[in-house]
Amino acid sequence: MAGTRLGPTMIIASAISMLAILFIPAAAHVGPALAIACLAAHQIIGDGALMIYQINAVTLRQTVLPIEVLGRANAAIHACCGGLLLVSSIVAGVVGEAGGAQSALVAAAVIGLAAPVALLPLWHLRRVPRPTPTP
Repeated sequence: MAGTRLGPTMIIASAISMLAILFIPAAAHVGPALAIACLAAHQIIGDGALMIYQINAVTLRQTVLPIEVLGRANAAIHACCGGLLLVSSIVAGVVGEAGGAQSALVAAAVIGLAAPVALLPLWHLRRVPRPTPTP
């Protein structure tokens, strides 16, 4: 039944997206054909799960926020994500230089699992809430 598991869908999709990163270091330990399959699996599974999460997150945001603040809220979220991307890129470079690229990718997957944990309060959210009435 569509729309009855919003919270769990967001949490599970976020976790799958992060865990799919592990296909990248796995590709270094297998033959060429299987390495290509690992990289394709990362792309398809990771990006697919990320799109599921983003569609649900934007739908939830557009539903619960009043139209007057929606643009500012979207801009704030994009600015925060962009800032975190910059910081995480620098940290990943330092970790990659110190421990190697594979260690950096495994660390990214482990650290990235903080996102689904942060989303756990949404677990009981089953349906998109009714839109906020605009006066």
